[in-house]
This record gives sequence, C-alpha cells and structure tokens, in this order.
Amino acid sequence: MMIENLYVLTFKGSENGESGESVGSEYDLSDACKTCGTRAKLKGHLRVKKVKTKNLFSETYDGDHLISDDLYHAIILHGAKIDHLLHVIDYKTIQELPFYHLKSNYYFPKMRKDSVGLITEDQCPTCMQNGFYDDVPLGGVGFIRIYKYNYKDIKDILPMSDVFCTWEHIGASNLTAHGNKVVRYARPRFIIKEKIKKILEDLKVKKVVFEKIEIFE
Repeated sequence: MMIENLYVLTFKGSENGESGESVGSEYDLSDACKTCGTRAKLKGHLRVKKVKTKNLFSETYDGDHLISDDLYHAIILHGAKIDHLLHVIDYKTIQELPFYHLKSNYYFPKMRKDSVGLITEDQCPTCMQNGFYDDVPLGGVGFIRIYKYNYKDIKDILPMSDVFCTWEHIGASNLTAHGNKVVRYARPRFIIKEKIKKILEDLKVKKVVFEKIEIFE
C-alpha cells in the first residue's frame, strides 16, 4: 500500500559556519551508542561559530541545518507540525542569533534491506547506525539520484509530525578524539511531508532539494 508523498530534504548550497561538538554544544549521551556516540542528543541551544548568511535555509560545516526566523514563523503560520525549535546561540557571547536549529524528535524505524539510495562505510560495529552515505550513481551531469526508502509499520507515526529523522545517520561518529579524528556525532537525514515542501517552494527557498521517496508497507 502506497502512502502519502514523502521527500528526502537536503541542502546543496555552500556550508556556512561551525556548530555542535566543535564549539562547545552540550550533548546527552545516556541513550547514545557507547562505542561511537551516535544518537547523542543535543541539550539546549545549538552553539554556532561564524554563521554569516541571509539565506532562509542553510547548513553548517558540521551538518546542522538552520532555518531563519522568517521561515520558522511561516511554517508555524501554515499549521505544519514541527517540534518546538530553539534559536542557535553564538559560541562565545551565548547570545541568540536569528536562526533556529532544525530538528525532529520523531524517527522513522530502520529501513528495510531492499531500500535503495544509501551505501555504508566504516560503520560502528556496535550500533551500525552511522557511516551511511548517498549512493551517487556515475554518469556525470544530469543523473537522477534514486531514493527508495522502504519501511514497515510507519502508519502510526505519520500523524505525529510533518518532519522526521531517519534511523540511519549520515557520516562518521567518534565518541572520543584520536589520531586525526575529532569528537563528532553523525546526524540523521530529514524526511518531510508535502506540506513542508510546499511552504519551502512558495517562499522560493534556495539550494534545497526534495527527492521523492517510495515507501510501501
């Protein structure tokens, strides 16, 4: 049975500023993987450094997504279901900046094995929840990336929100710094409903990409 349209939301512009672990943000590790730190939960405001952008939507070098005050208020005004978001704060002055940290407390379950669109590399042997990367097909300019994220038993969670996170976390996680590796907690990917997509399109938000995914139960 096919369900309502859902999209992978990604940002294809230039990253801007630092955020998270590298600039002193605090994380709760009580539910995180004891080996790599994946699933670490941010405590309070996200700290950022040198974020300078006028865009409605942006991404930091550390993989955190920021939305402007105007975009956040538009989402709320249109009645979209989204978590209560917090302003990001300057890592040094601790003052709020005119951006919100995009997040969701609602996670989809692990994808089924017949899903298409991600590959794995250097996964944590304990949780195997990090180390996911886009499977980019060869073919040069004009290729179409295919996402077929297949799930089981997600009907109950869909009414909860218009923004979800994937169980799969993108990139590497390191609980401790060692060698040339720094402390880092891999971020999940966002999956959004049609309502969020329409809001971003109506506001002509730049550099965001919506990849429709096929989900069957």
